[in-house]
Amino acid sequence: MIAQDRDAIRAIVADFTRRHVTDAAIDAAWTRGTLHDRSVHRALAREGLIGATWPADLGGQDLDPVSAGWLWEAMNYHRLPIDLLELTEMVAHVIVVVGSVVQRKRILPRVRSGEMLISLGYSEPGAGSDVAACATRAVRQGDGWVINGSKIFTTGAHVADLVFVLARTGPDASRHRGLSLFLVPRKSTGVEVRPIHTFGGERTNAVFFTDVVVDADALVGAVDDGWSVLNLALDFERQVMGAYAGQARRLFDDLVSVLESRIVDPVTTHELARVNVRLEEARVLADDVGARAAARQPIDVAAAMAKLAVTESLKELAYLGLDLVGPESLICATEQGRRQSGGLEHWFRHAQVVTIYGGSNEIQRDIIARRGLGLG
Repeated sequence: MIAQDRDAIRAIVADFTRRHVTDAAIDAAWTRGTLHDRSVHRALAREGLIGATWPADLGGQDLDPVSAGWLWEAMNYHRLPIDLLELTEMVAHVIVVVGSVVQRKRILPRVRSGEMLISLGYSEPGAGSDVAACATRAVRQGDGWVINGSKIFTTGAHVADLVFVLARTGPDASRHRGLSLFLVPRKSTGVEVRPIHTFGGERTNAVFFTDVVVDADALVGAVDDGWSVLNLALDFERQVMGAYAGQARRLFDDLVSVLESRIVDPVTTHELARVNVRLEEARVLADDVGARAAARQPIDVAAAMAKLAVTESLKELAYLGLDLVGPESLICATEQGRRQSGGLEHWFRHAQVVTIYGGSNEIQRDIIARRGLGLG
């Protein structure tokens, strides 16, 4: 059972990392650009670290949202290759809440045991962050559906078992209505996955659906109610802002480690202290999201603030690392490069793209302005 205490959770993850994760496994995942390692994933399952937030009767540990944030923070601090696990957990959370009995029995045990991965099929080439502009269509055919369209930035789709596809089922409805969500097997006839390699080093994908047939059990939630179902997944994503906080803290510690062997002047010390304060502010905001979720309060504005604060701090810290370490920080993450620069070159590239993940920071600013501050 996971103790619901920050220090205890950190100790659990540190011990897990020591026993099950090697630097070589982490480096291999980052080199491939697919942040998933099968052996690490299965070990997480064996130790109850997958599905920990689920109810006990579904195989979970009833971990509260605050503690869940600490868990993701700790796993990201140790650079565990778990991006695809995070995506899978988002969809599993939806199935826990609104999934059918068949979906819960068929999918949750496989997720919990580490056997199943699920990717997210929301964004489209002409829509980007505006998922309500979805043009992918799902049309009834007998008891099932036929899906046609395309998705972009479907990270993990090339290794996932299922793609969680947002499709328009009510073409005459308004933008946020007439949408539905489907669990589409990746190996279905008519599914094509093409790679997209990002500036940050991660691989994502474009996925094309051509006359893809799925049965009735593929529909998650009610027909045309996809917007509310989608927001269940987004709520879970917002609750794990601690993941970015863990990444930012790891980058800070890596940077300090690189600078320890050098003469550090007062200006450098001041800059590190200033950014450290910003990281603590961001971590507190991330904790606040979990606290609000636990109290069943709205979290959209708090989550936007946390995501904006922690990813902008991560980006600022990456730039600072380049300034403080100098030319060595641009050495690519070979073994020699890591010793010299702490892998700051990769951190710098990664820090640019995290401002886009989970809704771009421009979207977060808009949420804060409109919903938080009441601006037009």
